[in-house]
Amino acid sequence: MKSAKKIGIIVLISIILVSFMSVNVNASANLSVGSLTNKAKTFVGNGQAGTGNVNTSVITSGVTSIASILVTIGAFILVILTIILGIQYMTSPPQRQAALRGQMIGLLWAYVVVFGAYGIWNVAVHIVQTF
Repeated sequence: MKSAKKIGIIVLISIILVSFMSVNVNASANLSVGSLTNKAKTFVGNGQAGTGNVNTSVITSGVTSIASILVTIGAFILVILTIILGIQYMTSPPQRQAALRGQMIGLLWAYVVVFGAYGIWNVAVHIVQTF
């Protein structure tokens, strides 16, 4: 019963906090079907004429810098976890070492996911930039 009460309090506090968040609406007050249709036709016309190109170099440089930061943070966390697991492994009895081996396998998969995702992203960016 106490846990249900705690969950209720957490949900209530969350609802109150969300209700205080402000939302900026950048919608135009003069929206009409005709103006939306004209904007859509202009957009499609620019795309067909090739005049409204998207600058992909700006997008890829921004996303690549964010990805580099995330990989750096992930690598830092993985190195710290590796050190902690290594120390635990060296100071543990044989029964605990068997359990730590399973955790180390999970840690190995975390390395593969972090660096594999970054490698796949770089390959995808280079492929897209060549076309």
